Amino acid sequence: MMEETQEQLNDEPSGSDSGSEMMVLATPGDRLLSYIVDALIFIGIAIVGGIIGVVMALVVVGSDELEKLGDGGSWGAILVIVIPPLLLIVGFWIFVLNMIARDGQSPGKKVLKVRIVTADGSDWGWGGTLVREILSKFIIVWLISGVIGWILSSATNSDTSGIAGLIVSLGLFIWIVVDAKNQTLHDKIASTYVVKVE
Repeated sequence: MMEETQEQLNDEPSGSDSGSEMMVLATPGDRLLSYIVDALIFIGIAIVGGIIGVVMALVVVGSDELEKLGDGGSWGAILVIVIPPLLLIVGFWIFVLNMIARDGQSPGKKVLKVRIVTADGSDWGWGGTLVREILSKFIIVWLISGVIGWILSSATNSDTSGIAGLIVSLGLFIWIVVDAKNQTLHDKIASTYVVKVE
């Protein structure tokens, strides 16, 4: 089955004149490590944003207003603390989406030397990025997580949104491991593969 997949991916990359070249699918381990690298970068950016927010809050609203946070007061301080990490995170994801649209690689994929390709060899671009990264990956996964969370919450009478997200993430990773083409749900929807870059 792996040989069939590699034959399907044997199309000449768009814009290449070096002849036909065999593409090798990224392993589930490569994909997991690329997600971990992306997550660590994301967490680092959120922490830096949080530190900037606290420093800005100290400068803009002062320590007296920050002391009121424990009592539920000072919306100004809360906004000053929340806005910098939020802007950095949004900026980071716009940067990542631009990388994916241009090269088919997030920072983690670049580090692990893997990239996203389409099944038919067409140009990747923003259209494919929006379908795969936003519509397929986030919206559908959030919907699945929400449904599983609602079912678990109803069954256990407790908030289980974190457990639901973990179950969905684990299920998607297991899907990659058992799928003959190493595709996730969002790969199937967007007709993409993740391949090794030489």
